[in-house]
Amino acid sequence: MQRDYDNYDFISREVIRRFTEGDNKAYEIVMNRYANYLHRCFVGKALGFKLNPQRLDMENLKQEAWVRFAVIMQQKFKTKKRK
Repeated sequence: MQRDYDNYDFISREVIRRFTEGDNKAYEIVMNRYANYLHRCFVGKALGFKLNPQRLDMENLKQEAWVRFAVIMQQKFKTKKRK
């Protein structure tokens, strides 16, 4: 399957930097950009385990995934505060 990336929206380095520093607005931008991707990942995994995705508490699963992702990214890319 060929993917069309001509209309792909990138997130700027500045937004990613702010996200890794804990900026809430940047966190929201990242979440909004990848919300559909995360949803598709959960649906795919559920189907792979022969689970009905509609019976899962998808909102709680996604919220937990975002919280864990943010913690990992903020720890991994911890930067020194600018003066």
